[in-house]
Amino acid sequence: MSFDKVVKRLQDGPAILFLGQNYLALDSGLDHILQKIIAKYADDKQIDAISYKLLTNLNLANYSPNFFQWLEGLCKSISTPSWLEEISKFPWAAIYTSAIDTILERPFDSGNRTVQPIVNERYLVNDPRNKNRLHITYLMGYIRSADSNDFPALKPLDLARRRNITNALLSRLPSLVTPRGLLVVEGYGLDDQLSIDDLYTYAAAFEDEQILICSASEELLDDYRVIDLVENNKAVVTKESFASLFVEWSSTGKLEFDSKGTDDYYGKWLTLPHERVKLPEDLISKVSKGAFIADDSTFGGNEDKSEEEQFSAFRRFLSSTNVLPNWDGYKQGFAFERDFYQTLKSTVINAYNNREQSEKPIILFGQTSSGKTTTLGLLTYELRKEYKYPVLFIPKRYQRGDEMNIDLFCRWAEENKAKGTVIIWDGMLEVEPYYKLLRFLHSRGRNIILVCSCYITELEKEKARPKNYIEAPIDLNLSERNRFISYLKSINPLLASVIKDKNEPNLLALLYRFLPTNLASIRSGLHDEYKFFVNLLRNQKSDSHKTKTDLYDLFTKAGIVSQEDSDDGLLDTPIFLASETITVADFLIFSIMVPGQYGLNVPFELLLDAIGFDSFATHIFKAMNTINLIKWYDDEDGNIELGPRTTLEAEILARYAGGKQSEIDYISGLLTRVRTVSGEEFGAADRQIEFAVQLLNEIGPNSTNAYVQSYYKITEILRSLREDRFAYHPRLVLKEAMFLRAIVKKIKDYPEIEESNIELLERAENMVRQALMDLGNNSGRMIASYLRVELSTICGFLAHQYVSEPEIAKEYYWQVRQLNNYSFSTNPGNYLAVDIAAWTTERLLAGKVFTEEEKVEAETDVLSLFEMAEAEGISEEHQEDFQARKVRFYEIIGNIPLADEIFESMRAKGFTYGIYLRARKKLGFGKESETSNEKLIQKNKEAFKYIFKYFEEIKHDGRCLFLLLKTWWISRLGSTFFESENQAIAFDAKDWDFCMQVTNLLLACEEKYQTATVYYLLALAQFHLDFIKPAMQTFEALQAESFSYGRKRVVKFYMLSTPTGGLRTFSGEVKENVSRHKHDKRGDIYVSELGISIPFSLYDFGQNSFQKGDRISAFNIAFNFLGPIAVPTKN
Repeated sequence: MSFDKVVKRLQDGPAILFLGQNYLALDSGLDHILQKIIAKYADDKQIDAISYKLLTNLNLANYSPNFFQWLEGLCKSISTPSWLEEISKFPWAAIYTSAIDTILERPFDSGNRTVQPIVNERYLVNDPRNKNRLHITYLMGYIRSADSNDFPALKPLDLARRRNITNALLSRLPSLVTPRGLLVVEGYGLDDQLSIDDLYTYAAAFEDEQILICSASEELLDDYRVIDLVENNKAVVTKESFASLFVEWSSTGKLEFDSKGTDDYYGKWLTLPHERVKLPEDLISKVSKGAFIADDSTFGGNEDKSEEEQFSAFRRFLSSTNVLPNWDGYKQGFAFERDFYQTLKSTVINAYNNREQSEKPIILFGQTSSGKTTTLGLLTYELRKEYKYPVLFIPKRYQRGDEMNIDLFCRWAEENKAKGTVIIWDGMLEVEPYYKLLRFLHSRGRNIILVCSCYITELEKEKARPKNYIEAPIDLNLSERNRFISYLKSINPLLASVIKDKNEPNLLALLYRFLPTNLASIRSGLHDEYKFFVNLLRNQKSDSHKTKTDLYDLFTKAGIVSQEDSDDGLLDTPIFLASETITVADFLIFSIMVPGQYGLNVPFELLLDAIGFDSFATHIFKAMNTINLIKWYDDEDGNIELGPRTTLEAEILARYAGGKQSEIDYISGLLTRVRTVSGEEFGAADRQIEFAVQLLNEIGPNSTNAYVQSYYKITEILRSLREDRFAYHPRLVLKEAMFLRAIVKKIKDYPEIEESNIELLERAENMVRQALMDLGNNSGRMIASYLRVELSTICGFLAHQYVSEPEIAKEYYWQVRQLNNYSFSTNPGNYLAVDIAAWTTERLLAGKVFTEEEKVEAETDVLSLFEMAEAEGISEEHQEDFQARKVRFYEIIGNIPLADEIFESMRAKGFTYGIYLRARKKLGFGKESETSNEKLIQKNKEAFKYIFKYFEEIKHDGRCLFLLLKTWWISRLGSTFFESENQAIAFDAKDWDFCMQVTNLLLACEEKYQTATVYYLLALAQFHLDFIKPAMQTFEALQAESFSYGRKRVVKFYMLSTPTGGLRTFSGEVKENVSRHKHDKRGDIYVSELGISIPFSLYDFGQNSFQKGDRISAFNIAFNFLGPIAVPTKN
């Protein structure tokens, strides 16, 4: 009997183990559990005839629940079979069992692998194939269940009732195994409580040789249902035990998997510059949802390969960049090093070795096919192999919301004495998500270097970029081309002969267009499948009405599908998509290639739902192996996705789908089948939702792709998913709203839409408000923040739409202000909040919606927002937009003096907007950078003097108070807040008291003025006034408020100063032993003069160690957003 196919399926996975109720009797023929039950509960007549199948005849229900407690204790006293210990070493994807004991859990719940019992169909599984959190499905019930309804059946009627649950759980098996994996059945017999009929029913849905039944008795071998499974090639049945086969296959090298060490099986180890440490399993599980940990096993040894094996490995390496790089290829030298690589590598190393955090991400930018992903993989490889840096690699499928898990890894690395973490994110995104992640991690105090990829179009490539951008040119220069030929010779001399005469400067085109399938193809001169698709693209016109039989004919002519398979019906199975009928093969290929051109893989379950398991298993899986266009991808949790071999291939094939409209049909076909996991918390992470969101990002308003005409169709699909609750999720609500706004912007392009602009926007408004309500107690989550920004934007649009009805327009304007105040208070550097407020106000000013007094208030609100945003720090990526927005607004409001009658009328009503506006106009609306320092100080003195004379009127107005504080600060120091580091402040006690009063008043105003800047200045004033305890309490509050400030949190802006601008000097005693040799970075000094301990850095003091009790006789005190810190005095 040949087990070759079975071993391959076991190797490829997912592998599911089914343990029958006879598994405990495999060694000795005696089941100690069953024997003990018989001895305790059976009478003499029942002893000989008893089996698990007949347990319900023992009237055990009379002893419940004590019976289950006794049985659990019995399980603890019985040792685990040695053969089960042996096969537990294999990385199973899941366990199914009809057994009712818990002995089987023990060998699987060991080391770093945990088990999760599943006892009914109500339990929702998000990671059903997770090898580290192994799911064990108890088909017949579970003795440890908290719900007595899930106990094993003790009466015949209970057993009959349990059958419905058992069948529901069994129905999951085919999709769990997938058409690729293997179900191993061990310890099953006809006397099992799980009937052979039930097992046979679901086994019939499996693919060829997808079931291995071991330790089969003669009775089982002779059963007609088992015979049928064998004759139909569904199952391989043997009398041998799986343990014996497993040992044989493992020892002979037929079956390869990670071998189990004494304590590191299923674990990952990371060699850092100072030591080798083991990664905690829970950390691996959390981080792996969105990032790949480049641990020691990633870049292990390299084995010798034959010429043909070397070529095949090289081709696999080139085909792997769609999700994760093929790390084995880097070990074998398959990565071609572009000229820009050394610049990138040295930039990262220099940044890592610089003790200060990197404020900006290092962005590798370039067009598609310039080798960015391969380069980032090479960087990961060399940083780990050469420098032992901890590195996280984030692929394109990164899920939003993983920031906390990334932070956990970075903190773990630093706790294990790493200087910092390098995060390599091959996201191919706009820069905002990169800056957002960087700010978040810096706000958590993490030392990280973020390297990421960014796509540019041909039109954008000449745009000037900052120094943190490194270009990956799409074309090879002459030097690179010469090196490329030598590089190919090192792989195989024949490759160089194929490439050298081709007039193609593009790297990936050189690799893919002319790279044959195997070496034999080079020798015989055959065209490979990739060249076929290139020729197909050149010779065929895109035609959305092209009959699908043409595609099959082309596949056949190209040799991708053999002629003898042409009548198997695969390409004739109809699927109804939009207005046309297509085949199953078309749907599969293009449903994968259309998202695949954007680097997205499709969740297996989504395709399964779209096509149906029977069709997939019977036809498609076989065709996939024949055509070899589609790859399977597994993540750490056992989730499976299908995708193209490369994005370049997918892009070419997607074009043949029939143009953008046909692409939308395939996208729509997938979106309509997206489902959230029922019972999950609203807004919980979900793989299908993540896929849908990323796909919508690629075709949506912020993309460069021409899908605009299909936006309304997409919104209707999303509406249907939302209203029918198939996929109601806040992230899809956000996308639907964004698409609706995009339609409103270009409503003239949609003559078929019957809804008005206002109706479209009100639809968006209502669903976003509902989503925020449904988030309930989770309204503080990041998705809620995005929804509020979207709602603010919608309200701004509606205010503009209602400009002819001023009262309604103003109502929406007030909602914009309210929402933006909340957004700004939670993230003061939020450019979007400022931008929305500004353009909404501009439009209503232009529409003359406001009265004169309302106009002044609206103008002052935006001007104040500008002031606050500048003080808090607009992120670098938005600086240019922010400055442009300011200039535009300044031009709109002009410098026309505020009429006295309006000014006095507002004062009489208790409004202070006029005071703010007149003070603000004294500063002018020019660029501060273009104003001399002397003139800047003079203007601020005038503005301060003017606004201060109205102090009693404005002391409860945050706008005026902040302007008062800023103008006073500049007029006294000659610079605004936070202009440089380590500044001494020549303030006397009166100055600091004034600062404390104003900041306290600001914190008592509305929430948007409770910013980190205000808290910091208050703490600074308190400390200088020797209010040490209140100052430390303010710093504690500041730490909670400053989460979004990135590196700014740890910059030492100001020093503890004397009234004359000198630095106060202190002495103190080191509280504990600290040493660089122990990888300590900082310690604490007790300062008796202040009565507190403050931190200090060994690096700052240039010492390798201090011991407890050491006296540091002279140091100064600096302040960052975390509080005071000791720094050495300067000579």
